[in-house]
Amino acid sequence: FDIASTVINSNKNNSRRAWLQQQGSTAALSLLLASSTPQSANAAGKDASKKGSGLNVSNQDLSGQDLSKKDFRSAIAQGTNFTDANLQGAQFQGADLVGATFVGADIRGANFDKAVLDKTIFRDANAAGSTFGPTLLDAGDLENVDLTNSVWPSKYRIMICEMPELKGTNPTTGVYTRDSVFCNDRPFSN
Repeated sequence: FDIASTVINSNKNNSRRAWLQQQGSTAALSLLLASSTPQSANAAGKDASKKGSGLNVSNQDLSGQDLSKKDFRSAIAQGTNFTDANLQGAQFQGADLVGATFVGADIRGANFDKAVLDKTIFRDANAAGSTFGPTLLDAGDLENVDLTNSVWPSKYRIMICEMPELKGTNPTTGVYTRDSVFCNDRPFSN
């Protein structure tokens, strides 16, 4: 199933989603996922393809979860805690991730293109091979992140390399953050 399939249009499931948002519980999210009907999941998948109509998991604690290859496209995940989660290959294109936390998360191969990353925390994350758009400049914390082989607009390289948050060594991979994006301590020149 796609994580987007939890966006439910029926009144019955909307009340369960409201309860889920009030509880802020991963267990409740699992319950909702398990109780979704195939019919509502198909409708939700169609709704999720519309701009801004993705899943709302704002302020949820999804830390330590295996969410690899999950579809969070256009999701609203403001303040969501993804600490130490396995998000390998997850899709976050166009997602609203303002203030989300990815501390120590495995986000290798994830796609954050066109995601809103204002104040998003990627400290200690393994982002090798991930895709980012220019909003990477808005991230709140890139300390100790491994961005080896990540894809981002090269025209922003100077600005990314000048970010004071771009420092440290990733505790999992041992890669120096600035080296992972080919920055060095000398000014960049063409």
